[in-house]
Amino acid sequence: MPPKQKYLMPTIIFIFLIAFMFIYLILVHPQTRGEILLGEEKFEGVVIRVTQNGFSPEEVRISQGQKITWINDGRGRHRISGLDFQSSILNPGSSYTHTFTNRGTFVYSCEFNPGLR
Repeated sequence: MPPKQKYLMPTIIFIFLIAFMFIYLILVHPQTRGEILLGEEKFEGVVIRVTQNGFSPEEVRISQGQKITWINDGRGRHRISGLDFQSSILNPGSSYTHTFTNRGTFVYSCEFNPGLR
């Protein structure tokens, strides 16, 4: 077997495995996709994960002027709504950041899942 053909099959297998991994991460597994594409270190302030079961953490305390970022870790769509703010539709893996400039207690929920508060 010529030297070039000797390395052709392992190279093709390696490329196939890399392509399969990216397709899986991008299309199939939204939580992992969100972590890879968004990265926790990108966000200032507090990060709240949104799933079909609720928000994690459920309650947070922040300082006036601090940011909160909601990341959709679920498989469904969410829209975070509060009295003075509303996100766009959050598809799996996407995020929304809001800066709280006023003092107070802020209740928020998901418009698509009203039980999530």
